[in-house]
Parts: sequence; C-alpha cells; structure tokens
Amino acid sequence: MIYLLAAIVCGAFISISFKLFRKFDIDSLQGIFVNYITAMAVSVALSGQGVNLGAIFGTAFSSSWLWLAIVEGFFFMGGIVVMSVSTQRSGLAITNVAGRASMIIPVVASWLVYRQGSPRWLLIAIIICSMILIFSKSADKQKLRAADIVPPLGVFFFFGICDFLLKVLKSRLGDTAEGNAMLFIFSTAALFCLLAYLLRGHFREHPLDWKAIPGGIFLGLMNSGCTALMMKALGVMDAAVFFPCYNVGVVLVTLLTGIFAFREKLRGIQYAGIATALAAMVLLLTI
Repeated sequence: MIYLLAAIVCGAFISISFKLFRKFDIDSLQGIFVNYITAMAVSVALSGQGVNLGAIFGTAFSSSWLWLAIVEGFFFMGGIVVMSVSTQRSGLAITNVAGRASMIIPVVASWLVYRQGSPRWLLIAIIICSMILIFSKSADKQKLRAADIVPPLGVFFFFGICDFLLKVLKSRLGDTAEGNAMLFIFSTAALFCLLAYLLRGHFREHPLDWKAIPGGIFLGLMNSGCTALMMKALGVMDAAVFFPCYNVGVVLVTLLTGIFAFREKLRGIQYAGIATALAAMVLLLTI
C-alpha cells in the first residue's frame, strides 16, 4: 500500500509540474529533456553499481529485458508528444479522459497474460464515468471532427501500452535490476526528446530557457520516483487493483492541489465525479 500511495503522490506532481511550466512560461520540451537527464542520474543511483557505467551497460546487454526497456522509453516520450497534440486538437478534457481510461489496457492485458485477479468491471466502468464527470468543462464543448478523435485514441493506446510494458518489465526484473532498466527507459526517452528538439528546429525559435533546468530537475525526480514506485507496487499488487487506484489517486491529488494551491474552481458535477471515483477506489482496495 505504501508503494501505491507514494507512486500516486509522485504521479500527481508530474501533472502539477506541467501546470507550473505553463504558469512560469517554461519551455516544456527543454524541461522534458532535462527531466529525462535527471531521471537517468537517479536511475544510475538506484542501480546499486555506483557510477560504474561499464558494469551497468554490461549487465543490461546480457539481460532479457533490454529491448523492453528501450521500447518503454519510446512509449514514454511518444505518449507525451501524442498528449500534446491531443490537447491542442481535441481539448484538455477529452485528452485527460483518454489518458485515464487507458488503464483498461494494462488491466485486461495483465489479466489475460498473467491470470492475475479478475478485473472488477463494474468498478472500472464507474471510475471511467467519474473521470468523464471530473474532466467535463464547458471550455471543451467544441464540435469534434472525425480527425479530432485520432489524437485521444493515440493517448489511450500509448499510455495503456506504456503501463502494460512496465508490468511486463517488472515481471522480468529482479529487485536489483530496476535501476538499470530505468536507465535505459529514460535514456531512450531522452534520445527521442533530443531528436524531436533538433528535427523540429525548436532551438531556432526557443533559445535555452534557464528556468527549464530547475523545472526539469523537479519533474525528473518525480518521474523517476513514480516509475520506481510503480514497479515496486506491481511486484506486490494485482494490476487489476493497482492501475485503477493509481489513476484515481493521481487525479484526486492533482485536483486537490489545484483547488488549494492554484485557487482553481470546480463545478458540482466535478465534485460528484470525485466522490464517485473515491468510493470506487475504496471498494477496489477493500473488496
């Protein structure tokens, strides 16, 4: 339970970090790159092999999980890119619902592959409905074209596959190899981020933003902490319980922080969604 709660806090602060990026006008792509460099440094520390990169890489290249870590890194970065496109094209509310509804993929896939506890379909459906209520904002009530449905679907599949791959990766790791795997996840994500920065010519219009360094470091600490804690939690909890509770927890902590720290206002329908999601989470953990 402690791993779940700690992962929720770190996951919520990832979302809060992007709020702070907007508030302080921090270049998000630069901040994301610094985040992955920071996460790589944390991964080296967690590897238990000090800064002996030769030993770390030697262990990784002789392991069966290396390709999974690299693919996971691609989905880490790809998910952020798709989320950005979806937010611009389809709105923040629909993007958030798609991201949280993606929990269906790791829950169902883990059930089919690992035969863990049978998913509680009714509670999961209630959670998804509660997410729709929570993220229902009038600003996003625009008429959607068929093309605008594609980006949220991309968010749904990228985030869902990313979470399931983390479960698969954990099943192949010993406790001492988690730091090594994280290093390759974040190294791959950093490489894709750098390529996106260079190929898009982002540096021409956006010179180095010094604010992106502390912002990216904070995001990297939360990102690496969340990933490590999720892997720990997945080692002791069923995916059918962990992923719904994690997603609900992240949303609730993020919303509460928004209310008290950013003075955000919620509507009655959103409070109803929060209450419903919280009740479903309690039932998931107690039944």
